[in-house]
Amino acid sequence: MDYSLAAKLRTVLGKKVKNLRADKQIPAVVYGKGIQNKHISLDFVEFNKLFNEAGTSSLVNLKIDDEKAVKVLMREPQVDPRHLRPVHVDLYQVNMKEKIRTEIPLELVGESVVVTEKEGKLVHSLDAIEVECLPEDLVPHIEVDLAKLVEFDDAIHVSDLSIPEKIEVLTDPELVVVVAQAPISEAELEAELAADEKSEEEAVAAVEVEEGADEGDAEDSAEGSETAKTENKE
Repeated sequence: MDYSLAAKLRTVLGKKVKNLRADKQIPAVVYGKGIQNKHISLDFVEFNKLFNEAGTSSLVNLKIDDEKAVKVLMREPQVDPRHLRPVHVDLYQVNMKEKIRTEIPLELVGESVVVTEKEGKLVHSLDAIEVECLPEDLVPHIEVDLAKLVEFDDAIHVSDLSIPEKIEVLTDPELVVVVAQAPISEAELEAELAADEKSEEEAVAAVEVEEGADEGDAEDSAEGSETAKTENKE
């Protein structure tokens, strides 16, 4: 599937980019091997819609103003933790004739009888794999077929995934992607809760000891000491 994204060159940099965000624009940078970085702005609504569809492993035709479109990969945007909105995006311009290293997300598909019939649970421990290939050989995601998990402790490893032949996997093939576990008993659950409670008590005690030590150090220190202040730069 072809994805396209429009952008505008921007001269607004530094703290002034807050004005762009107020105007529903996202500041972004285009970078790549052998090219000069370009500072651009993206439409907030258009970017969000495209990113939800294409993700980080699909080629995107990026057109900046009236320039010729170039092929880029979108990186995970920086997100404002308060509003969960993207505040900055990096776009990597690729050379279609050179192999690249990137990550392809894993997508769980199907159902496991361990869950549907045996009341077990799935433990998902890997969301993406690192690969190397030509840009044109990238795929949006790799499917993980949960139907292969039929017994407790069955696992799907990286080596079990169906990978297109032109893609080289760099992730350790022995890593577990997902494993089927037996349902936990009441006794085991109580033991886990007790262990968690003990760990929390120990953590609180450690903090209290550390705070007491800090207070003692503060009393022994010379008066009038100053703390250097640093400014956060965007």
